[in-house]
Amino acid sequence: MAHDLLENDGITLNAVVLNGALPMKCLMSVCHSMSTSDECNPDLDECDSNELLPAAWQDLMVPTNLTVFQDTKEAAVWSALGGGHDDMYIFDSKGRLSSFLCSSMSCGAEDHDVRDDWGYFTTRSAVVNATKGACDNYHA
Repeated sequence: MAHDLLENDGITLNAVVLNGALPMKCLMSVCHSMSTSDECNPDLDECDSNELLPAAWQDLMVPTNLTVFQDTKEAAVWSALGGGHDDMYIFDSKGRLSSFLCSSMSCGAEDHDVRDDWGYFTTRSAVVNATKGACDNYHA
C-alpha cells in the first residue's frame, strides 16, 4: 500500500505498529478469541515458552521496515485505546485520530484485511482522508 499511495497520490506513509503485550498465538490459545483486549489477560507463564521466543513473535515484524512499539501488560496501551483484535487506528500528521477501523472480531464490522479488495479500499481510503486533513473540519 505504501508504494501505491506514493506512486498514485504522492502520499508518503509513515506507519507505526503497536505490538501486543503477548504473542497473538498465546492470546488465542489461552483466551480462545480476542473480541477486545481486556476480556482476557493471561500472564506470561500461561504461554507456551516457544511462543515467547523473538523468532516466533517480535522478529516477524522486523522485515516490514515499520516502527514497532512493544506494548507491555503494565502500560496496556492497546487496552487504554479500547483496541480489539485486528482493529486499526489511523492518525493524521498532527497526531489526531482520523479513523478507527474496527474488525469483525471486535465490533462485527466488515474486515479491513488489506489482502482483499474491499479491505484494501477501506484502509487506503482512511489513510488518504487522514492526509487530506479530515480532522481539520472537526470542532469538539
